[in-house]
Amino acid sequence: MNKGFLSIVVLMLLVGALLFATNPNESDYKAYLKNEIQLAAQKNVKDDFLGKLANIFSGAVAEMAGFVTEKDDFLVLSLYNTQIDDNNKVKYLGILNHFFLLESEGDMFKEE
Repeated sequence: MNKGFLSIVVLMLLVGALLFATNPNESDYKAYLKNEIQLAAQKNVKDDFLGKLANIFSGAVAEMAGFVTEKDDFLVLSLYNTQIDDNNKVKYLGILNHFFLLESEGDMFKEE
């Protein structure tokens, strides 16, 4: 067997193992959503009391979003589809312990 071919196979196995080990799970997704909700609250809520209130409830909102989320697990990456209703949904790619927004529909997920 050619050494170059063997090196490529070993490299591919190492990359695959890294991707597998860093594929985020549902808990990671909920923590990410909680953080995003808190950031949006800080950005959009000027009243200090309301900002603190939003921080308190962000965990509950993220937990509830978990109930309307479908995960497609491909072992080395995952797709998370959160659909609040027919008009509000988001899709995230989870890979290497990070989340990347792929698609966003509806007023609820608008960036201001």
